[in-house]
Amino acid sequence: MLERWAEIFHVLGNRDRLLVLSLFLHHKDCLCACEVVDALDLPQYQVAKSLHTLKKAKLLESSRDGRWAYYCLRWTDEIGELIEFLRVVIPRETCQDELTRLKTRLAMRQNGRCVVGSRFGADENDG
Repeated sequence: MLERWAEIFHVLGNRDRLLVLSLFLHHKDCLCACEVVDALDLPQYQVAKSLHTLKKAKLLESSRDGRWAYYCLRWTDEIGELIEFLRVVIPRETCQDELTRLKTRLAMRQNGRCVVGSRFGADENDG
């Protein structure tokens, strides 16, 4: 079990991954990979790498809807208290600009689903 916590804290020791995770901490629904890219205003490859690492660490889970990859917090008893703790220590204000961009980006959804790729280019959903 100690190895698992060491892995989680290692993953959380990266600014980009914490920024990606902060979107999920303060926005409860699943997000398309391209929505995360546009909200964070970071290159697609950088966000894709962070999403992959967070998923590998079992902090996020993903699903596909056609060409779109959606990510959500992977809520388990094991990490539930950690997620609540992170919501407190990474307050909404810390990522307010990103959440504002996310809100604008989510307004482009149709029937609750992403229909627009990232402004950074094609194939952004392979994260």
